[in-house]
Amino acid sequence: MTESTDVRLQAAARYLTVMIPVLLVLGRAAADAGLSLVSILFVIHCVRAGDWGWIKRPWFCVAFAIWVWLLVTGNFALDVASAYGQAATWMRFLLFAAAAEHWLLDERWLRRLLAVTCVTLALVAADTVLQYFHGVDLLGHPWFSPIRLTGPFTHPKVGVYMMRLLFPAALGLWSWGSLASGRRWLPVLLGALVTLAVFLSGERMAFILTLFGMFLTAMVWVGLRRAALLTLAGVAVLTVVFFVGRSQVTVQRQFIATAQGIAGFWNSDYGHLWRSGVKVGSARPITGVGMRNFRIACSRPGIGMPASFVSRCNLHPHNIYIEWFAESGIPGLLGFLLLVGTWFRRVWLIGRQARWPGWLLGPALGAFVYLWPFATTHGFFSNWNAVTFWLVLGWMLAAARMAEEGRPLFVQKREAPQTPATPRP
Repeated sequence: MTESTDVRLQAAARYLTVMIPVLLVLGRAAADAGLSLVSILFVIHCVRAGDWGWIKRPWFCVAFAIWVWLLVTGNFALDVASAYGQAATWMRFLLFAAAAEHWLLDERWLRRLLAVTCVTLALVAADTVLQYFHGVDLLGHPWFSPIRLTGPFTHPKVGVYMMRLLFPAALGLWSWGSLASGRRWLPVLLGALVTLAVFLSGERMAFILTLFGMFLTAMVWVGLRRAALLTLAGVAVLTVVFFVGRSQVTVQRQFIATAQGIAGFWNSDYGHLWRSGVKVGSARPITGVGMRNFRIACSRPGIGMPASFVSRCNLHPHNIYIEWFAESGIPGLLGFLLLVGTWFRRVWLIGRQARWPGWLLGPALGAFVYLWPFATTHGFFSNWNAVTFWLVLGWMLAAARMAEEGRPLFVQKREAPQTPATPRP
């Protein structure tokens, strides 16, 4: 393989990677196609260049073992073809994360990914706020319902999108602003705009996880504690302002209805889905019912909950860990927990040693908040949601590698010493 060919392959994969935040806005198919193409280009590079050292990374070994288990459990699925199709194609996400860490994201391309994410996130947040006040967004999308916004999307997932990308973007921007005199207001402005947009979107779990991520930021990163706490205080003030004004319905949903939902969670629709997922997994604790088989299993007598639980069935049980248990059994769940522990143990050790630079803490918090076990979630294996997670995870792995090697993302530029003028005779 000639060097020029490999350079072109790498450049194409890099441009696709940094454009994924935009592709996610364009649609599920565009985002999944971009990520899948990156994985294919990475495999072509490895085959032609003989570059296979990344296979020995501990996290990939664990993930590969899980992938094999998912294929094995496909033999016992209720719908074998669906289970095999879901399990086999899951490998593309593992390859993408390995490519991001090993082949794609160096200092220059991490900065480019950060820049594209910040700009896209700001535009999406502004579009969502515009939709709230104007009734439609710039693309003509109306409100999805009296309590849910869509922003530039066709379905109400704009809050989830902003929440998942907020911390990699804002904390990475803070690292840059710390070296650029007078630029620290940019990440604070971005954080405030996105938090407001998530609040107005009506997506309760996205808003809760946004606040939770800010709290974690204040606890872990002392240098940003004041900014995080000021943002939280600003959210409280905005809540009062909007409650007095035209957003009483939004405040009612985001706070009062959320508190009531938590108090009666097990009897809510999400509570029924969680209970149904546990029941489905308990019926087949070793193999599970197979990937993408939850909807088939949950309505079957002896496997799912009784018909009196009206909300017992959906594409997935709306919790990542219950989804793993229901569809891949106890071995699959334990394997996934081991994989998550492998990721965060390494990042935690590197982060503590490097004193948690913002460009590492951001994607680490983004991945951690996504994997928070007590959240109601979208399907872990569905295309759009999976792309958002593996983008942030690949970002985190690449940043951890750079921090481990002592390669900062931003470097303070030193001014060249001025040569004193030679006095004239």
